Amino acid sequence: ARRAPARPAATREPGGEHGTMPVPDDQPLPSPVGDVRFSGVHYAYDGGDRPALNGLSFDLPQGGAGALVGRSGAGKSTVAYLLLRFIEPDRGAITVGGRSLHDLSPAPWREQVAWVPQNPHLFHGTVAENIWLACPGASSESVERAACQASAHGFVQALPQGYDTVIGERGARLSGGEAQRIALARAFLKDAPLLILDEATANLDPESEVLVQEAMARLLPGRTALIIAHRLSTVYRAGRIVVLDQGRLAEEGTHAGLMQQDGLYRRLVGAYGRGGLA
Repeated sequence: ARRAPARPAATREPGGEHGTMPVPDDQPLPSPVGDVRFSGVHYAYDGGDRPALNGLSFDLPQGGAGALVGRSGAGKSTVAYLLLRFIEPDRGAITVGGRSLHDLSPAPWREQVAWVPQNPHLFHGTVAENIWLACPGASSESVERAACQASAHGFVQALPQGYDTVIGERGARLSGGEAQRIALARAFLKDAPLLILDEATANLDPESEVLVQEAMARLLPGRTALIIAHRLSTVYRAGRIVVLDQGRLAEEGTHAGLMQQDGLYRRLVGAYGRGGLA
């Protein structure tokens, strides 16, 4: 009989992955999350010497998927870091459900957000412990169900000790595609209303990309999702595409609508094609 994965004695989320901070929960969170709105947001790195966002304004409607597209350095990752409260705007406002994001305590806010970065952090521990990171109170059955939804259960079962296999720091024992599916399993387990996907299919082999895309298709419905897009196949999943250029909104719309315009998006698609936008 197959043994259920051993529950970790204690699990803590690091600030750089799903993030916790010792900040008191003195503000009730919006429920449901509501629309996300950037209004004239500015941000610069290196003490203001390296501008990243220059008055960016766009909306992400509740329950919809929006893709951020632009050349490298256009400000896509900065948008994600601002939403995660890793950094704060220099000027402008970010609101969630009509309330300022700045007024929400960072730790409870991050409980409403699942983040799947391009290079997910996996720590030295078992597969089960790495998935449990997203929701330490979850049952073993929930962990396994999340892995199934993320197309990870098959390769996990093939490991020497299954879910109890120690994978090593930064997932040294796993391929890039397997590590991404563990990160997606975390997102399924967390079941947060707001999802940030930093192109989970980047740099994957074709077989792994198909499996990750299938898992993303199961994860997106019913959630508000921000997709930092590098591949055209990912953009197709978004109802709205926001095109950034030097930290500003260049254009926005659907793929079909933007392709009818002689704008930046059409030029990016022409230059990169399905292999990648930026």
